[in-house]
Amino acid sequence: MSNKISKSLKSQRQEKELKELELQLKKRRSTLKGLRTRLRRMKDQILDIQTRSSSILFAKMEQIDQLRMELVNLARKLQKLATLNEIEKRELQTLCDELSSDSFMGPDYEFHKGQATDDEHDFESHEREKAEYSDQFLAFKVAPDPGEKKQIRKIFLRLSNKLHPDKAKNDREAKRFHELMQRINEAYENHDVETLLNLESRYLHEDWDINQEIEALTDVLSRRIEKVSKELALIKSQIGRTSTEIKNLRNSTVGKMLTEMQQADRNGNGLDADINHVEEVLENLRNLKEGLEHSIEIGAISPRMNRFKARYEKGDLDEEMLERLDKKLREEFGDHYDPMEVVSDFMDNFRHSNIDKENLDFPP
Repeated sequence: MSNKISKSLKSQRQEKELKELELQLKKRRSTLKGLRTRLRRMKDQILDIQTRSSSILFAKMEQIDQLRMELVNLARKLQKLATLNEIEKRELQTLCDELSSDSFMGPDYEFHKGQATDDEHDFESHEREKAEYSDQFLAFKVAPDPGEKKQIRKIFLRLSNKLHPDKAKNDREAKRFHELMQRINEAYENHDVETLLNLESRYLHEDWDINQEIEALTDVLSRRIEKVSKELALIKSQIGRTSTEIKNLRNSTVGKMLTEMQQADRNGNGLDADINHVEEVLENLRNLKEGLEHSIEIGAISPRMNRFKARYEKGDLDEEMLERLDKKLREEFGDHYDPMEVVSDFMDNFRHSNIDKENLDFPP
């Protein structure tokens, strides 16, 4: 009798210890969930900026490309007018040469343009691009130590032995096991302890009868305490790895860029503002087009051409802004990004071209 009472007191102490461990585990899981949400949000924000910037800015580059060829055609048409003097015709020829130059849009533009055309309806290419963007985050991940890897593999093997499609009793179960194994493999490859433990808890739960003999109950409680203690240690480790990954990403080039762009957005000087400035560049080129069209209409160089020059000299064609935007995007995208170079090259070629800006003052 005394032996049974002693065992009962032991089981009570074990139950108390187990509850405390389970409470700690619950709190740690909540902490991990918050950290993973934070990390996922950071990645999503970076990807959003990259894809949004790339698509919008490349679309504007396509507009510049189309517009420059329209300007070339108009300048050549204006050149043929007998009413223009030789100086005006030479200026127009220089303008045509600059705008139609193969290097005008930058060395990578035609490649990206061709690639965009080929991939327009190619689902696999879009998925490949998404994968490339996602792969940039691999460098910030923190691998578990050898001991933790061994524990993770044990969980993976237990799940695999239970849920492998070969273990299925019918086609329906095989399909479900296949989907579960995909989740298990992904979690294992990413050292995602939390997901593996959740799957283990759901599909490999340990059945035991609380009405067993007291001696058996203490053994069960001991095993349960050991199991929860291991889970708690693994979750703590994943918390540490996730916190380090967040820190690594935040301190990286793309992380700092995200912080700067978020701050710039709050100050009204973010990506949207820079894209608006690029639109102003396009607007100035449209004004040049309007001036050329009006010149053809009246048979002489239009005063509107001088208004274009005045806007240029005032700085409406903001090269400094474009260089700043180019720097931001290159720091953010690295080798993944090239189209913005085209904008910078365009402004550099135009501002530093052989066109005599001082003498672009066509007579009215």
